[in-house]
Amino acid sequence: MIASPPGWALALTYWLHLFATVTWVGSLAGVSLLVLPAMKRSLDAETQLVFIEAMQKRLEPIAWFCMSLLLGDRLIPDERQPPL
Repeated sequence: MIASPPGWALALTYWLHLFATVTWVGSLAGVSLLVLPAMKRSLDAETQLVFIEAMQKRLEPIAWFCMSLLLGDRLIPDERQPPL
């Protein structure tokens, strides 16, 4: 049986999990609810494509980083998850 990690490690994984989730979901919601509707109202079709491409280039690394934190968090055994 694997010993449980120290309390500070569990607190850190909880914080990182919450941070990654809020960042990832918050950015999806912000783009969907705020940016895209405003963009459609104010930009022509060609400029929209350029804008979306630039926004994707900027947000994609953040999304991958958050996904890797969420996956890495699941690899650390603790009491809140069943054994694999």
